[in-house]
Amino acid sequence: MTHDMALDLRATREVELRTATVASREGAQIRLLGGAVAKLGASCLLQPEPGDLVLVAQAAQAFVVSVLQRVPHSTACELGVAGVERLALAAPEIAIHAERRLCLSALLECEVTAAAGVLRLNAQNLAMTVADSIVEVADEVITQAKVITHRAEELLSTLAKRQLWVAEKEMRVDAETIQMG
Repeated sequence: MTHDMALDLRATREVELRTATVASREGAQIRLLGGAVAKLGASCLLQPEPGDLVLVAQAAQAFVVSVLQRVPHSTACELGVAGVERLALAAPEIAIHAERRLCLSALLECEVTAAAGVLRLNAQNLAMTVADSIVEVADEVITQAKVITHRAEELLSTLAKRQLWVAEKEMRVDAETIQMG
C-alpha cells in the first residue's frame, strides 16, 4: 500500500462495504459493473477477473479487498499483489501440490537451494535442455544406472590424476586410431 493510499483511508473514518461484480481489470485498476472504478487493495491476493463477485471498501477511494465468489466455470486463478517488485512466502515448511503439472519459470534466473540439507528430484523421467553449459561442482559424483550412454559430437574428454576402468566381463575400444601412453 502506498503512502498516498494510507492517507486517503485515514482521512475518512467511515468506510462502506458493499459487493460488486467485476467488469474488467487492467493491472491494479478494477472496473465494476455499473461503471464505478476501484483500485486493487493490497490484501486482495486473489486477482479478480471479469464476472467475479468482490467486496469493495468505499472511503475517499474504492478498493477491492476480497474476491468473494469466482466467475462460474473458472478453472484458473492468479495470486499477486499489485505494484510490488517481490513477493515472498516465509514459514518453517511450505508445500505446493499440483495434481497434473507444476511450472516454475523465470526470464533471467531460477534458483532452488537447500544450503544445509538435501535437494531431491524424483521423477519417472528427467529431461534437461540447456542452451549453453552445464557446470557441476562437487566433492564426489556418484551415478548408478543399468546403462549409461555418453555421446559427444566432437570431443569427450576426462582428466584425472588416477583413472580406473574396470569391467567384469568385457571392455571394447574401437576407433580408426588408438593412441596410448
